[in-house]
Amino acid sequence: MQVRSATAAWAVEKLRNASTTEDGEFGWPNFTPKRDAADWLYESESQNAFGPIPCVATVEQYRASLYALSTFCLIGDLKSAQSVATFLINRSEILDNHYELRYPAVTAFSEYNSMANDQHRELIIALATSGMEFSETLHFNNHDSFYKVDLPSLPTKVLLYATGAGCATMQGRAFYSSYVVKDKTSLFEIRSGIVEEILPDRSSIEAIEGKLPAIKIETCFK
Repeated sequence: MQVRSATAAWAVEKLRNASTTEDGEFGWPNFTPKRDAADWLYESESQNAFGPIPCVATVEQYRASLYALSTFCLIGDLKSAQSVATFLINRSEILDNHYELRYPAVTAFSEYNSMANDQHRELIIALATSGMEFSETLHFNNHDSFYKVDLPSLPTKVLLYATGAGCATMQGRAFYSSYVVKDKTSLFEIRSGIVEEILPDRSSIEAIEGKLPAIKIETCFK
């Protein structure tokens, strides 16, 4: 990591000191209410009077974090930039109401993506069927982005193992075939049709009860 001038080095060091929490992560100091000694008398073991600290940030803190991300990307400090990016992503809901922060956010994360893009990064995915009828190892990098693999049969389970860095989308498509019988062949033929429809008499019990008419169906096998 190189800094252009002593003033820039002093400014970056001051930025780190102001934006580093006690846990060594990126964050801004927040003022939390102090507990009075009497509060412990009324607080049970399973209940916290103050509750968990919410994962929020003010508009000024979010804007300053975007500037910090751009600064660390400019000097090539990937470790610090990753910590800032995590801070911003966990509080990205602030962008839903403050549209003025969207363009700076896109700019800062574009710079972060350009710096974090490793040309030697590789993702390895191993495929195997449950019965081990098929096994294949796929290597994904910046140059190879698409693979097509044909499975020998429709398995009951496909096992996936992924190692390395990167993201991949797995999609599957199944094709199947079955025996098809033609509508009419010289060896076998079936025909069926209604020969007669028998309606009940108007004054009969069947007509009074509303029964449906009877039909005669003729079926021929050849």
